[in-house]
Parts: sequence; C-alpha cells; structure tokens
Amino acid sequence: MKNNNNIFSICNFSNLTDTTADFESSIVSQINDLVILGCASIILGYFQIAFWSMAAERQTRAIREKLFRSILRKDIVYFDTHKTGELNTRLTDDIDKIHDGIGDKLGSASQLLATCITGLILGKFKYVYLYRNRKMFFLLHRFC
Repeated sequence: MKNNNNIFSICNFSNLTDTTADFESSIVSQINDLVILGCASIILGYFQIAFWSMAAERQTRAIREKLFRSILRKDIVYFDTHKTGELNTRLTDDIDKIHDGIGDKLGSASQLLATCITGLILGKFKYVYLYRNRKMFFLLHRFC
C-alpha cells in the first residue's frame, strides 16, 4: 500500500483536476467555434442560393424578352408552317432548363469547386507543417 502512495507522489496526480478543467474548457471552446461555423455556413448558403436565383431570374427574363421580340419579327409564313403551341412549349422548356442550370447548379458547382480548392490548400499547408514538426521532433529525440 505504501508503494502505491509513492507512485502517486512521484507522478504528481494532484494537478489532475486542473488539467481536466482546461481540457473541458478547450472542448467547449471548440464546440462553440463549430456551432458558429455551422450557423455561418447555413446563412451564407441561403444568400448564395438567393443571389444565384435572382441572377437566374434576370437572365431568363432577358432571354424571354429577346425571344418574344424575335417571334414578333417572324414572317406570317413561319406561323403557317409551325404550330404555335409547339413553339411555345419548346421554348418555355428550354428557358426553364437554363433557369435551373444558372440558379442552383451553377451555385452548387462554384461552392464545391471553392471547397475542393480550399481543402487542397489547407491539406498541403497542414501536411507541410506536420511534416516539418515531426522532423524536428525526431531530430530532438535523437540528440536528447
């Protein structure tokens, strides 16, 4: 029994509660940072979708106006050979595809591209940092 007390006095476990408190405060700080990051991501994602949707609406409106002007400039013979409903349906479907492509898909593609590039850059810097520190650790370990 006396031997166990000796081990505890050598290892100095009396400071264990301070370390636990520091560890818990570190965890709480990291959790708060991640919650803030998540909320910012949601808010910025909303603005991304909103702005890309507004840009898509403007583009489709401009395309529809140009399309309407070009239809008005057509000769009457064109309307005799083509069905009016077929033309309208086809053009509306094509414009809706353009709207979908500009609105959500272009925004998502730009976000994923930026995420990929940022991940590669951070990964490269983190790898270089860890590699250099590990190299220094092994050098110190050999000579000490």
